Amino acid sequence: MPLPAEVAYSAWLADNEKKRQQNVVLARNYYDGVQDVKLTERQKEFLGFNTTEGERFALNYCGIVTDSVTGRLIVKQFTTSTKNEALEEWARELLTEARFDQMQREVHQGGVNDGEHFVIVDWDDEAKRPRLSPHQRYTSTEVEGDGFGCKGHYPDDDPSLPMQFASKRWTSETWEGEKRVTTQRMNLYYPDRVEAYEITRAPGGTMEFVLQETTPWVDPVTKLALGIPVVHFRNPGTRSELWDAIPPQDAINKTALDLLAMADTNGWGFLLATGVQPTTDSKAPAADGSNYIKVHPGMWLVVPPEAKIERIAGEDPGPMIDLLDTLVIKLAQITDTPINRFQASRMIAGSETLKQQDAPLIAKIEARQVLFGNAWEDVLSMARRLDNAWGAKGLDEEARFESEWESAEVRDQMADEMKFWAAAEQAKKAGVPLPAFLELQGWDKQKIAKITSSEEYKQAQEMRKAAMDSLGATNDERGNGGGRFGRANEDEG
Repeated sequence: MPLPAEVAYSAWLADNEKKRQQNVVLARNYYDGVQDVKLTERQKEFLGFNTTEGERFALNYCGIVTDSVTGRLIVKQFTTSTKNEALEEWARELLTEARFDQMQREVHQGGVNDGEHFVIVDWDDEAKRPRLSPHQRYTSTEVEGDGFGCKGHYPDDDPSLPMQFASKRWTSETWEGEKRVTTQRMNLYYPDRVEAYEITRAPGGTMEFVLQETTPWVDPVTKLALGIPVVHFRNPGTRSELWDAIPPQDAINKTALDLLAMADTNGWGFLLATGVQPTTDSKAPAADGSNYIKVHPGMWLVVPPEAKIERIAGEDPGPMIDLLDTLVIKLAQITDTPINRFQASRMIAGSETLKQQDAPLIAKIEARQVLFGNAWEDVLSMARRLDNAWGAKGLDEEARFESEWESAEVRDQMADEMKFWAAAEQAKKAGVPLPAFLELQGWDKQKIAKITSSEEYKQAQEMRKAAMDSLGATNDERGNGGGRFGRANEDEG
């Protein structure tokens, strides 16, 4: 019989898990603009109440908060600690086959917005290579999730400790004749095995997990455990980037609705009637307002001589507009998102101002580059282990993978290109030919060879040589290039 402390701890874990799933669903909804907004009956008439999702209205700034981070989270390449060219080429081929450019966007989006995402690394027997499969965080249908995804399980529910095992849950569909049968399933991934379960419901509604199969997850030769094949991508604190954005987003929606209500109510001002009932039947106004005269442009009102109708002008919406703008600014400050991502201005900010506005965002992005970079390196390490186990590749197991990221800063590409070729010109004057300069800048040798073997490059060199020869110039006097690369072109010799 379980001890009271064990029961209490299990209940605490279950409650924490439910709250975590609810927060993930909340973050996904707010990113998509499906937010908790209460509309009046009047507002439902013209604010998207007839959409397929029902009552929906939002001035959605949450997407900007997430996208401002993920838009600059781009892995450029992977290198190795030992500069092993064969291993680096293997990694490039694997990621190219896996459509890594698309995959990394999906993983980073989930990791930043939901707080966590996963990549399962397994072996594709048909293709004879490792397979990388992104998976979202699991959310139950009981919290309005989709019943699909992964979860990492840690000692004391502490993600800073080594993972004990990972789980994946989903619903499979099969057909028995013309009847569709759905089954809930779960896999548990341990370092040395994978356990497959079928999930059923007992008569009392209790969920039961029935073990169907256990598959060893070991090296076929050494029989050593291969390790947990599920890699966890975590945002700091395993928390959604939108956690601090949701309260001000709610305030923005509320203020926007108040502003619209003010404009709707005050657009015609108010009519004050004395000496007459402003109703269609001359009776006192009904409690539901059903017999009020509905005033519209071009309408005539006929009233007794003793009656009086006057118009009271509406309130100036300016203060409400200022409040709405202030709330947007506060959301930007709270989430460390540059305000220029939210508001358009006729003022063009200088480069130094933009850098200052970008500084907190850049710090956020660079912190996530470290966390996600480590996770991608774990993905490649697991894939290498599988390729050595079943593909017999003999890949170096000692070399560490290192992720290189595109700069988190917004670059002025034209200015950068001008600086680059100005540096090439200075190098040429110092006697460094273009191919050597490009190699020093980290350019790939194949790319350099392609440029220097191009017809444009060759024609530029021949034209320069002919011009120099016609002037009787010596080899030492030859210095000006031409063609596509301008003065940066230079003979290798």
